[in-house]
Amino acid sequence: MEVKVAVFGYLRFPPGSIDSVRPHLMTFVEATREHDGCIAYDVAEDLGDPGLIRFSELWPSEKSLDAHLTAPHIAPWREAAKKLGLQERVFTAYTTNSQRLSSVKARHNKALLVTSGRTRRYIVMVWRSRKGDKFIGS
Repeated sequence: MEVKVAVFGYLRFPPGSIDSVRPHLMTFVEATREHDGCIAYDVAEDLGDPGLIRFSELWPSEKSLDAHLTAPHIAPWREAAKKLGLQERVFTAYTTNSQRLSSVKARHNKALLVTSGRTRRYIVMVWRSRKGDKFIGS
């Protein structure tokens, strides 16, 4: 299945509430993967920033993403997140095409927008470790 939309984002909770957030988040993620038609829906706690949960989503169309945003399991998750002290919610969606990047430059431990020859936007996520930069995605 071809990826048409990529979504990257994060939620920030008080670090002390993460143990209570996990069961609600797992229920939400499992329902999303089972019912919403995503290609990939990945969630991870940021080990270097307690309370930060990162999301990476791949969708076959904007229509499938829109359907996810109105799915029945969204409202209970948002209500639980609010009650558990959600402090910040940031998500950005990017359209994609099937071309692969020919070159990538990364600096300063940041996510970068890179342009291909056809001026389509891609996001490349970079994280810094003691052994150097690691690239996630292509």
